[in-house]
Amino acid sequence: MTADRTPPPILLIRGEAHFVGKVEFALLDGDGNERSIASREHPPAGTGLEAMVQEIATAGTDFQDVIVDLEKVVWLNSTGLGWLVGLARQRKQQGDSVVLTGANERVAKLLHVTSLDLALPMHETIAAAAAALRTDGEGPAR
Repeated sequence: MTADRTPPPILLIRGEAHFVGKVEFALLDGDGNERSIASREHPPAGTGLEAMVQEIATAGTDFQDVIVDLEKVVWLNSTGLGWLVGLARQRKQQGDSVVLTGANERVAKLLHVTSLDLALPMHETIAAAAAALRTDGEGPAR
């Protein structure tokens, strides 16, 4: 990427409660500004994050890489864990990285016990996650 080219925004996903209720989507630009682009209340059964993100991409929304903010998520059940795995798999096929931020101690421990913390790097803040993704314009190992 050249220095005069602005990188595409990062897709920011925020979940609440058990991560299968309300899900919000925003774009995070290089200056850290957020622009809300979509929200889903209780997505239909069988609709995972990868389907929702694909819908956003298909609509022509330009983004590179994904940050999943777990700050308001109190627990992840098997559905929520499956959503994260499916999203990571899908975005990797697209050449993007997925990172997590804001997990409470309980969620972080679950991610560690399931070894998802090895596949989905965790960062303390959204800003730290964005900086890690934008390091050298390459993000984490792809």
